[in-house]
Amino acid sequence: VGASTLAAGLAQVSANQAISTALVELAPAGGGLDLVLGAEGVPGWRWDELSSARGTLDDLSDLLPCPHGVTLVSLGRRAHHPSAEASVAVLRALARSHDRVVVDAGRGEDAPGPWSRTRTLLVVAGDVRGVLAARGVLDERRWSDVEVVVRQGPGRRLSSQDVAETLGVPVVGILPQRGRLARALSVGEAPVMADRRLAKVCRR
Repeated sequence: VGASTLAAGLAQVSANQAISTALVELAPAGGGLDLVLGAEGVPGWRWDELSSARGTLDDLSDLLPCPHGVTLVSLGRRAHHPSAEASVAVLRALARSHDRVVVDAGRGEDAPGPWSRTRTLLVVAGDVRGVLAARGVLDERRWSDVEVVVRQGPGRRLSSQDVAETLGVPVVGILPQRGRLARALSVGEAPVMADRRLAKVCRR
């Protein structure tokens, strides 16, 4: 429903505002956030090289790809998903060296924590099935501070007010269905550069 695109967009907008920003892919079978940013050919370490990370790490910035000013940790082509221990070690290192860290955590099954000063965004399809699935995730995870971003488009026409009332959590943004964005992502164009409306949503 666009969670990875939103994560990449948030990181891009943050970096464009001269905030030192890292983007980390923890979603199982995410496919590679470097592809979303058009950076699959940019050299640097992915989780393939970081999967054995432990303890306190030095600044990783010089080892990682940095497309569009965003320090990136994505799944590699071997798709090694990091352990919780490796995730914590890398996230803590990035938090020390960057002002903002954006994490694409999938459904949050393996998202490590807790962390101070965090926001949790749940991307929800704006249809009945999507909202029911989101309610199941919220009941299971018991997040206390979650906010919702609604993905709308053909067949996804529930209003943000209906979604907020059904889930009992605030809606902070709407992701529209954008044909231009889908085409841009298919050829490796970074999302915020491809779609001004997405950039506006991410800035807000």
